[in-house]
Amino acid sequence: MITNKKRLCILSIVLYMLFSNFSIVKADNLQTFGQPEITSESAILIDAKTGLIVYEKDPLSKRFPASITKIMTGLLALEYAGDDLGQRVTMSYNAVFSLPPGSSHIAMNDEETLSMDECLYAIFLA
Repeated sequence: MITNKKRLCILSIVLYMLFSNFSIVKADNLQTFGQPEITSESAILIDAKTGLIVYEKDPLSKRFPASITKIMTGLLALEYAGDDLGQRVTMSYNAVFSLPPGSSHIAMNDEETLSMDECLYAIFLA
């Protein structure tokens, strides 16, 4: 059973995806239309069935997780939390202090706790 909180979280994720600045490129269109115009500094497109790299742009440079990672994290959190979005999550020392300088965060300290519901909202803060 999907609760109202889960519906709100899923709706938030969908709206985030709709209004985010990303595009979907089909692999078969690359041959028809040539190389896509990508404004990001790096990208990679891999055929999921064969593992073949269809397109790459500076694929070996280290990049920090993007919005899709946040969306996947939110979906996994919803899946594993089940109906109990009130369960408490304790921040570990490593989770708090391993962030690179300049990273976005919600200013938590180690051993502080949030509800799973609050963690899901925090994922989508700037």
